[in-house]
Amino acid sequence: MLTAEYDFLGYDDSVPWPGSAADLDRDLMTLHDACRPLSERDRLKLLARLWSLTKRASGDTAEMAMTLRAYVEELAAYPGEAVEKALREWPRGSKWWPALAELVDALDWQARRIAEMYQALYAVGLREKPGEGRR
Repeated sequence: MLTAEYDFLGYDDSVPWPGSAADLDRDLMTLHDACRPLSERDRLKLLARLWSLTKRASGDTAEMAMTLRAYVEELAAYPGEAVEKALREWPRGSKWWPALAELVDALDWQARRIAEMYQALYAVGLREKPGEGRR
């Protein structure tokens, strides 16, 4: 089972799945959706919000356009849920615009959590419903 923040509550391989098959399917679909990348438009909106909430060494328009375009491209490789969480949380922990490497650290951690939860639930699904084709 998952919390609203996608915190995996855990599972013990020796314990049967505590929820229904519908719960398992719902949780798998929730994580599957979280793994999809955000649209380019959504990534740009989140980056523009981050730009407005943080400080930079300079703030000219040409630099902003180039920076946002580069970040939009780089963030396409990450799950949308991880990107949104990282970009929304950044200004609460730092007043400065993040270097890509700083965001990648946060994104890799979030993406790993999502993947681990998905793999664990998928394994439960295979065990609980052998022979059924899973996503």
